Amino acid sequence: MSSQHTKSDRESEVVLYSAEYLAFARAGTVHCADTYDTRVRITITQKAMHTRRSLFWLTLIFLTSCTAVQMYAQPIGSWERISHRSNFTLWDVAFTDSLHGVAVGDYGAILRTTDGGESWEQQLSGDQLAFRQLHFFDDSCGIAAGFHGTCFRTEDAGASWSKVPLGTIADLPGMAAYGDNVWLSGADGILLKSTDRGRSFTKIDSPTDAMLGSISFATERVGWVASVQRKLYRTVDGGATWSEQKFDSFMPVTTVHARSATECWLGGYHGLLLRSIDGGASWQKIRSYDTDYFAMTFDDRGIGWAV
Repeated sequence: MSSQHTKSDRESEVVLYSAEYLAFARAGTVHCADTYDTRVRITITQKAMHTRRSLFWLTLIFLTSCTAVQMYAQPIGSWERISHRSNFTLWDVAFTDSLHGVAVGDYGAILRTTDGGESWEQQLSGDQLAFRQLHFFDDSCGIAAGFHGTCFRTEDAGASWSKVPLGTIADLPGMAAYGDNVWLSGADGILLKSTDRGRSFTKIDSPTDAMLGSISFATERVGWVASVQRKLYRTVDGGATWSEQKFDSFMPVTTVHARSATECWLGGYHGLLLRSIDGGASWQKIRSYDTDYFAMTFDDRGIGWAV
């Protein structure tokens, strides 16, 4: 994924969706298994921002950097059920263009589509352990990781997958990627890093032995990692060292999203949404729908999704 800076002030719209199951969107049309019947809309005036260009397909809920907030509930718009042959819970999805995509889930389930999601082919990884995260570097090269140290890599757009030895059996629910770099985080504070698109990984020093369930990098050097034990750490050297940051919340953090070297978002249980624009020195509480958030992403317009 590429990134860019925009300097112009403009008004952006943020919509918070509460989703009962994971959902994803393509070119403005959102597809999901099931949802609640309300959403919260936020209109904001957005200043200079750092944005990450995203793919057409996104995991759901709208968010963003905001200064002035106006909220009201309204019915969710058009939704379409996607049919597939898998009986397994699916946890992540990535599309490299409007036609080609991969979804991963429990028991090593890997689903692949070449027709924009109209049909899906299912395969299982060799060890059939649960996947939690998926990332594609380009149209062909991708990586998926999850529980019990499972990690697989593809170089043919998901048609075939090969196992990547990690030297650990720790659960790895967290993944972040920037350029050719990939970071994995998980149980007992484990942190792994690859600089070659996931071909090989090395263990890096961790600041904690807590489960690190979410990790995000805004550049090759600046990133955040969070734990549901209300621990948050920031690095400015690609993960070589980490410093703890404090935030005012009793709710566990389940997702972290770094938009720039200075802007970061945290999400968690019971509507927890926090935003920092000073590198984590201070955090602003963002009013939101009272639901549990597990993932966030932003597009290059400053509109974001969380689910």
